[in-house]
Amino acid sequence: LNYWISSMGWVTLIISWNAVKGGSKKALIVMATGLGKTVAAAFLTKKLMSGNRGEKVLYLCHQNDILTQARTTFEAVIDGDTKRYGYFHGDAKHRNAQYLFASFQTMRQQLTDFGQDEFDRIIIDESHHSSADTYQPVVEYFKPKLLLGITATPDRADMKDIRNLFGEEVFSFPLERALAQKFLTKVDYRLVTDEIVDLKKIENPYRLSISELNKKIFVPKRDKEVAKIISEKTADISDPRMIIFCNSIKHAELLHTYIPHSLPVHSNLSFREQASRIQSFRDGMVNTIITIDKFNEGIDIPETNVVVFLRSTSSRTIFYQQLGRGLRKVDGKDKVLVLDFVANCERIEMVSDLVGKIKQECENMGDIDRDALTDESEDHLVIDAGEFNFTETSKDILNILRMINGGYTREALIEQLQTEGKRLGKSPSAANIAESSRDGRTASFSVFRKVFGSFNDALSVAGLSVNQGRYSKRELIAQLKSEAKRLGKSPKVSDINEASKEKRTAEAGSFFNAFGSFNNALSAAGLSVNQGRYSKRELIAQLKSEAKRLGEVPTRTGIEKSSKEGRTASRYTFCNAFGSLSNALEAAGLK
Repeated sequence: LNYWISSMGWVTLIISWNAVKGGSKKALIVMATGLGKTVAAAFLTKKLMSGNRGEKVLYLCHQNDILTQARTTFEAVIDGDTKRYGYFHGDAKHRNAQYLFASFQTMRQQLTDFGQDEFDRIIIDESHHSSADTYQPVVEYFKPKLLLGITATPDRADMKDIRNLFGEEVFSFPLERALAQKFLTKVDYRLVTDEIVDLKKIENPYRLSISELNKKIFVPKRDKEVAKIISEKTADISDPRMIIFCNSIKHAELLHTYIPHSLPVHSNLSFREQASRIQSFRDGMVNTIITIDKFNEGIDIPETNVVVFLRSTSSRTIFYQQLGRGLRKVDGKDKVLVLDFVANCERIEMVSDLVGKIKQECENMGDIDRDALTDESEDHLVIDAGEFNFTETSKDILNILRMINGGYTREALIEQLQTEGKRLGKSPSAANIAESSRDGRTASFSVFRKVFGSFNDALSVAGLSVNQGRYSKRELIAQLKSEAKRLGKSPKVSDINEASKEKRTAEAGSFFNAFGSFNNALSAAGLSVNQGRYSKRELIAQLKSEAKRLGEVPTRTGIEKSSKEGRTASRYTFCNAFGSLSNALEAAGLK
């Protein structure tokens, strides 16, 4: 508590208090794991209660062990009168406690035992779970004076927005800011990527899906080999206190046989046995806990100074939660060593993204060694928060991922144009790029336009002669008018594609390049603009729905497929409405 108060506690309290004292009925506090979310909630509750012993507080969460820790914190912050505190879960039901710490599951089963206005303050810990269908009825039932959500990871995988329940954050201190400002332990992050297939041996990796790429690149290590590497990497740590995250219970039990002084902790064990093993770890009787998802949330073991990832996950939430197990500061711990036995491309991208965010936070603070951030000749990246090691192979994988996801660098796009120009013996046209994109040699025409402003600008930067085009704007306008007269209506992009094949007009890309969008070309020709069948709101809803169905951000190819199957509009419709598919994805809140 003293550390929390002296470091950032009062800042949190003042900002949060100012946000809710005016009578707001909802509030959301987002703080990185290790910063003291529960302590913040306890101090804020104490301030709001102002000694009023008649008001009641309900503290909700989905795990009993989190409730136990929360009750201990509240007793320490508010007062030590244990008679005022109680539990309401499977093992205990203290119905009339002033401070009631309840599990969602039990509360839902006996919801009507309580009045809707029985609690003056309701605090929901790990509140990113509250949008789940199983928890939402509990949240919606009660009518408190204040509903307070606290979480380290507000964004959910199913894209349900918890801000619909709690409103926008009244205080936010994300992981990257906490690391940059040294509120958390420094990180020595090592990507263990020795066993990776030579990327040069993979034919045209840019055309593979990410799952296919994972299978081709990564060579899984044997458990005995993993145990040996862990032993070698931690040999210089005098008192290693290690948490290892595995893929399954079977994997945890097997690895336990190779790791001395370790205990597996998982859901197949009784709650009492799990608690006993965790306490043995806290007391130093064993120095390693091997688990699966048990420690993602709520378990606070500040002494942890080594975190090992053996589990492949594409979830940033789970990644940040598990990383957070080793980030809390404690006397005698100067850093946490992270050994990441990478098993997928997404993890490399996540780490790179986190490093980028920390760098940006450092730059915003104006306290950064810029020479330390250049990685042109180094094989690792040093930042204020610690050391994140990136091999050259990891960097190559990141470049491939950017290309697969459409996030091409300017350098990669320039190289593509130059290579394609050399192959053709001339500057590539929009039609050439459309063909090369379908064949997997280059990005799409729209990507070049988005990155460089126009396709001709891209050619110019690549040192290639600019395509003046076969048609002037006047000629293109004349073609549109002629086609409109033939059709009896303003032509659509699909009409122009058909007309181009029959040599009546230029290709659609020529109109985009000359006028910025097809609708701009129609306007210039004095023709009515195609509003399309969908409003922007409908198009955004389609993208969100498709992202939820796929479990990832839809790609250009994915949208073309979904359009053929009748789930979304065509890619051209999105481009016409928003300027590009990337702009549409951004409007939908997708990466």
